[in-house]
Amino acid sequence: MMTRKISCLAVVLISILLVYANAEEQQKKTAPSEKCIKTFMVKLRGGEKIDSSAVNKIAKFDMLVITRNWYDAVNHDTWSAIKDINPDCEIFIQVEGPTIYRKHDFEDIRFCKGIARYSNPRGHSMGNLNDDHPEFFLLDKNGNRCWAYRNTGYKERYLMDIGNPSYQDYWVEAILTDVVNGPFRADGLHIDNVGPVNTFNSDDPIKYDTPEKWKNAANSFVDKITKKMHENNTKIWINAGGTHSEKGCVMLMTLDGLENPPDVVGEEGAFVHSWGKADATFEREDQWRSSLDFMSRLKKSSQAYFAHVKIDPGESGIDNWGKPFTFRQALWYALGSYLLGNDGNDYFFFSGKSRYGKKDWWFNEYSSIDLGKPAGPYQVNLHDGNNIYYREFANGYVYVNPTSNDAKGINLRGKCRQLSAENLNKKRSGISLTKKIDVPSHRAVILLKDKKL
Repeated sequence: MMTRKISCLAVVLISILLVYANAEEQQKKTAPSEKCIKTFMVKLRGGEKIDSSAVNKIAKFDMLVITRNWYDAVNHDTWSAIKDINPDCEIFIQVEGPTIYRKHDFEDIRFCKGIARYSNPRGHSMGNLNDDHPEFFLLDKNGNRCWAYRNTGYKERYLMDIGNPSYQDYWVEAILTDVVNGPFRADGLHIDNVGPVNTFNSDDPIKYDTPEKWKNAANSFVDKITKKMHENNTKIWINAGGTHSEKGCVMLMTLDGLENPPDVVGEEGAFVHSWGKADATFEREDQWRSSLDFMSRLKKSSQAYFAHVKIDPGESGIDNWGKPFTFRQALWYALGSYLLGNDGNDYFFFSGKSRYGKKDWWFNEYSSIDLGKPAGPYQVNLHDGNNIYYREFANGYVYVNPTSNDAKGINLRGKCRQLSAENLNKKRSGISLTKKIDVPSHRAVILLKDKKL
């Protein structure tokens, strides 16, 4: 009897140890990442083919925005192929929120981004939009349906009444049917062009003819959709925009006040972007700093910052200030700006001429630069009358010059090794030490502290 009791006790102890071991392993998997640079990727319908080789690159990112058509590209289950390599990569399916494209009615739902029910209900309990729910379409002052975009490349998209609770219900049922409860299901949804700041180049809807009215409508949509999707274990990432001004930031801050704030808030053009006539637009210092500071202001959502230019790696161009720049200089400027403001909960993306969706934009900088934890928030020093921003990390420093003037001969606190695209793959001991740096206009400098190597 004594032997049997001891055996039973051993079994119990082993079971307890296994529970603790499993719990510890699970904790490791769910613990927040302390990576210096957190990245995301956008993979839309066109562009590079996804195969087993491409999956290895995609799996390097922390978050992924992808369209439904790729779900069976690798072994008939692309999402699982990515997760097998990197279980922590969060996958978000690209969908539309405030717009309806009237030409997707009979297209295979896997190739659609929107709810694709203009005249075809696709089994929806509330019927189709055009015939059964004309009240869901926003109207201009002349009583005509509002186009979402004046840009001819995006015609045929109507702007919908996202503040209408019935439209919100319609949207939820459609997305649950098409994505969340179907084969395309992933970690979350990326809802394009929806947020408290109206970023549409559209006909002005008479119902929401002030920024305040739009904000209230958009926030009610985000709050309800986030609640419904969280009930279905699905995260919400909204592509909002508006961080370039204090007015926009104040509106975006209202997301923190929602009962159901989104999991991720995107800014589609931060620090440097391709909008405008130049090959790149480097924002004015006040706009740049507004986006920078907002990274620590929103408390309940992660943030995802897009930056982009009109040239590709190896190419050079002329910016909006009339100055030459290279692709890598713009990348490092945007990356340096991100590092100045990242509070550990922010994500970075950079792309070139073909923009996002058509190319898999992975750069060695993402895995080769590790400055460790920040020692504190960024600081500002006046150098020759210009503000130079810098931040100390455990293993180095980041300096950024967002002004239109070059800064020369900046003294460092100690000897450092200046990183560059050319020496990233070299042994750190082979990079010469310096105590003084130059930071030209709209450039960033990344440094490693002098430590025993």
